[in-house]
Amino acid sequence: TADPRPRTLVVPDAARLLAPVDDYLLVIPGLADAWDPDVDTGAARPLPPLNTAHLAALRIAGRRLALRTAGLLYQLVIASGHDQAGVLPELDRLIDEWCADYRDGCGARWISVARQVEYQSRVVLSAFELARRHAPVRSRSGEPGWGTEPAVPMHQE
Repeated sequence: TADPRPRTLVVPDAARLLAPVDDYLLVIPGLADAWDPDVDTGAARPLPPLNTAHLAALRIAGRRLALRTAGLLYQLVIASGHDQAGVLPELDRLIDEWCADYRDGCGARWISVARQVEYQSRVVLSAFELARRHAPVRSRSGEPGWGTEPAVPMHQE
């Protein structure tokens, strides 16, 4: 007789593919709960006044977060070699729909990966330079108060 228990799939890249989802939850605890009207943790702070630019930025960030997560789940299912739960058609539909909404609703345009990396690198280097220039106390590795924990949880790629 066949084993009625669900089969556990071993996906070699599962941890790498799910790491960004873990990071989203570590960086902003309660993010998913904040969107759920049935969950009230009582920890919500009032929003600052929002103008059109703020709302557009929130829309873009929210869409990108959902789209990235759906894409990572899609990759995970493909990497497993078996769509046991039959989710690929739904993920395909969601990704297509959300990409179209992102393109049409936000005016998003394709930018090559190389250009995105160049831009992100410049932003990070500029932010570091500003932080270094305006830091009240300069601390280096090995000095008192310098921790081993990252300032923002990140997984190694």
